[in-house]
Amino acid sequence: GRGRGALPVSERKTDTSSAAWRNGPRSSSRKVVAQLDRAQDLAIQRINRVGRALMVEIFLQHGSSRVPVLGTVFGMVSSDPSQVGQAAYCAVLSGVARADVVLLAELTPQLQDWLAYIASYPPFAARQIIAALFPLVRLSPSFLDYMVMLLRKLLSAPSLEMRQVAVYGFGLFLSYVVGDTIPE
Repeated sequence: GRGRGALPVSERKTDTSSAAWRNGPRSSSRKVVAQLDRAQDLAIQRINRVGRALMVEIFLQHGSSRVPVLGTVFGMVSSDPSQVGQAAYCAVLSGVARADVVLLAELTPQLQDWLAYIASYPPFAARQIIAALFPLVRLSPSFLDYMVMLLRKLLSAPSLEMRQVAVYGFGLFLSYVVGDTIPE
């Protein structure tokens, strides 16, 4: 049934010119999709944050995991095509350095092996790696020498971006020598 006073379907007028008719279901579904996209992005950011924190804690708490964690970081930085992914793994390296640079200094030989391939890393990631590892220069004169040699090599790299990474690294070095601070 029809309610009192209701017209049969065939006799009802439909206003196709109104905004409600044009935007109705499509507009509301677009809003829902946009809200779901934002919620998904937020969830992914939180999961990434938790993952980074777990990797840092695993590195700090389990001595046998330190080399594999760093190997994963360097491997993913060199193979992840997205800058977001590279930044996430660089953040793990930075988190490890901030949490306990002495533990990281114990792995200087392995770090130097991984840094030997820095010219093949994306420039964005190379800058982040250099910045993350720069606190080690205070603890290890041999690492300081290695970083200077590495940056000198990058200055003669064929890629302009890698030469810019070298200049960035020397800027960190100069701020360390002149200002006795390491910028964030």
